[in-house]
Amino acid sequence: MSKSHDAPLRAAAFIDPYWLLGRPTDPTPQLVQTLQGAVGTGLRIKRTTWYLESDGDTRPVPALPRVTVRVTARDDLDDGYELVRAMDADLRAAAQARAVDAVVVATHDDRLAVTLEEVQRQGILVYVCATTAEEPDARILRIADEIVEPRGGAPREEDAGPPTEEAQEAVEAAAAQWLAEADPLELDRTRQYVAKRVGLPRPVDSRLLFLTRTRVGRDLRESERVLLRRRFRERIEANP
Repeated sequence: MSKSHDAPLRAAAFIDPYWLLGRPTDPTPQLVQTLQGAVGTGLRIKRTTWYLESDGDTRPVPALPRVTVRVTARDDLDDGYELVRAMDADLRAAAQARAVDAVVVATHDDRLAVTLEEVQRQGILVYVCATTAEEPDARILRIADEIVEPRGGAPREEDAGPPTEEAQEAVEAAAAQWLAEADPLELDRTRQYVAKRVGLPRPVDSRLLFLTRTRVGRDLRESERVLLRRRFRERIEANP
């Protein structure tokens, strides 16, 4: 690639909003601008690919300049493998085309670690977005040339602050309810997941968020979502 010394590096972004925001959500102009702001003036994001899992509705896909929304099949049995496979293919294609100098990724799914290493071996810089959704994956952190922390401006008032006492009680009750309702196969799969990987299987995570949110009657604060995931993992690890 022939570039002037002061020209920004050309980059492509690959965003799984679960890892960026802790929940699946459509792209917005503010989120795209925040992502560009987080990487600074040294990178110019030419295109952002935003990954969503289909929930069966027929709503239109958001249309934003230089943003491609990829909707994959929902895959509860294999914890979002269809989305991982789509991001894997897109990362490999970008590397092979040699059209960018850097990739910006929002994922801490360890199934993409080998792909990111391969992209890096081809001389492409790997920028990884920090996450509060779950515990960051240590291997992906080691691969990253740089960690970036996208900020969407000031946090919403309802999303700020420590967990409330009511939410803490709801977290414990939701975890207990999930454990009581889970069939043996699901419980065994979840234990195996927790023993080998960071975070939680997405169907489990989604159910826990629903149960807790229903009990408190509102969306959870970021600190409450983090507490929920941590306490559930502790319960699973304490009962192998």
